[in-house]
Amino acid sequence: MKKRKRDPKATKQALLEAAFEEMHKHGFQGASISQILARTGMTKGALFHHYPSKLALAYAVLDEIVEPMIVEIWLVPLDSRDDPIVALQMMLRNSVKRMTDQLGRNGLLLGCPLNHFAQEMSPLDEGMRNRCNRIFNRWQSGIAGVLLDGQSQGEVCLDVDAENTAMFLIASIEGAISMGKQTQSLARCLEMLQACGEHLSLYLEGLRKS
Repeated sequence: MKKRKRDPKATKQALLEAAFEEMHKHGFQGASISQILARTGMTKGALFHHYPSKLALAYAVLDEIVEPMIVEIWLVPLDSRDDPIVALQMMLRNSVKRMTDQLGRNGLLLGCPLNHFAQEMSPLDEGMRNRCNRIFNRWQSGIAGVLLDGQSQGEVCLDVDAENTAMFLIASIEGAISMGKQTQSLARCLEMLQACGEHLSLYLEGLRKS
């Protein structure tokens, strides 16, 4: 019988994806290592060979799954920004589709995974807090950078505080996602996210230099 060739990279990716799904649904503390292993068909030895603890696995989930997801949903759409206000508005209008692509329709009802980790674990673990803070800062800096570019191009009012405006946008987005989650109705969740995006788009239009 031909011996199956090991693929450590594929093994790690499978473990990370299973851990992400389990932690997104149940939180870090409620996540079950047994369920993660059942999802992958791997042994506990294989898991702890790559990740020496459940906490180390969660750190990797944040670094390798959650952060790239936040970047893909919220920052990549801003790369093309001839008009910074329009770029931010399009980011909002298309965000539900991008979130659904990343999380699935059922995953959308579980809320923002970054917010989950931040709410549950930031008071309990410094490593988790630092990672969540880094991701939120990257998200905030990306939006603020677009606004600053808009000011330099004469498109955005100079009295707009880019960092605080970015913080406001993110807080509004996260609030809408959390409110949608608590309904546990996909239709209602989508309705709330769309309404938030439309109102934020109107707000952004008010930042335009006349």
